[in-house]
Order: sequence, then structure tokens, then C-alpha cells
Amino acid sequence: MKPCEHENARYQNGTSNPVQCEEKTLLEWVKTNHTTPSTVADLGCGVGVFSKLLGDLGHTVIGYDFSEIAIQRAKVNKINALQADFDANGIPHKDNSFDFIWATDIIEHVYDPIGLLREVHRTLKPSGTLYFCIPNDLNIKARIRYLFGISPQDIAYRNSGACKHHSVIGTSLLKFMLDSSNLKATKIEGISKVLNKVKNIRNHKLASLLAQSLIGSAIKK
Repeated sequence: MKPCEHENARYQNGTSNPVQCEEKTLLEWVKTNHTTPSTVADLGCGVGVFSKLLGDLGHTVIGYDFSEIAIQRAKVNKINALQADFDANGIPHKDNSFDFIWATDIIEHVYDPIGLLREVHRTLKPSGTLYFCIPNDLNIKARIRYLFGISPQDIAYRNSGACKHHSVIGTSLLKFMLDSSNLKATKIEGISKVLNKVKNIRNHKLASLLAQSLIGSAIKK
């Protein structure tokens, strides 16, 4: 099955985009840092759940997704959404367009994450901000599975016959990718339902061992 067909099938079957603790925290950052209307790109917008939430905050949002079915559903929800293949064509928008870019659970899905981050840099306005979330595939559970010869992709393949995560990204690699794209990390935190209740340790070095995801922000250099 072609990648686009796999995604279309998921969204055809009613897949949505749940709002989890990671996105709730990033939305709070957006509320704090962007108190006036901004122009926003939502990368991997799916059916437009986060595009709508960002729009409800007063921002003008363009959503982009790989799946034409997701885009159709987003448009039904009155989201300004466009189909885009980031690996093939980058972000289909002009330079210096967006005040901030929302990229939750998308960087690990592309074949060329540094290429996508460079597109983020290109389309952000000077000093614009990227908000991102990626799975933490190097947490303590994953490391224990590695010791017993179990792949971090094991569950995905058993549940759906495919794994859409093309990169295993930890904090060190994430910082390298951002730096290689002329983006300066301003905040990176490990987060999970447990860590979200103990906010003062989310940015501790040990937090990445416990976190299910890494969230953060970066600015255009």
C-alpha cells in the first residue's frame, strides 16, 4: 500500500487527532507568547483539530496534510487546509510568511526531517517560532525493550501492519537537526501524563528518560 493510501484509509475510517497533554501544554505556550493575531501554519493538520483551536485563539491558520481524505474532512470543519507532501515539495508557501508554525507529531513522519525543518526556517518570519512535539523513542521503557531485542516499532507493526515513524529522535539528535536548519531551540521538555503533573522536572535531564514525548519551541536564527 502506498503511504498516501494508508493515511487515506485511516482517515476514511474516522481517525481524528486527539488533544493530549503535549498539545495542551504547547497551546498554553502559544497563549502566553502570541497575544495578538498571528499567521500560522499547522503541519500535518489531519482533520483540523489543532487548526481550529489555534483559530479560536484569534490566529489565521493554514493547515497542510499528506492525506486528501484528512483535508476533505478538515474543509468540512471549515478549516483552510491544503494537501502537501513535505518530502516531495516542502511547505507550499512563500518565504517569511508565518509568525509561528505548529508541528506536532509530524517531524518523525517525513523521510527528510532536516529538509522539513529547513522549510520551516524558510517560511517563518524573522524571529518566528516553531512549536513541536515528537515521540520520545529513547525513554527508559524503550531502552529496556532494546535490551531484550524488541524494536520500538514492534507495537505499531503488530497493531496496524505499518510504522509511519521514519526516524528515532532523542534530545541530542533533535538539537542537531534544529541547529542544522538554523533554528535555535528555546525550550525542550520531556512530557507525559505523570511529568505534566510535576512541571518543575520536565526540563530536567532525567525527564527525557521518563517522558513519552519531547515538546519544545525554537526560533528562526
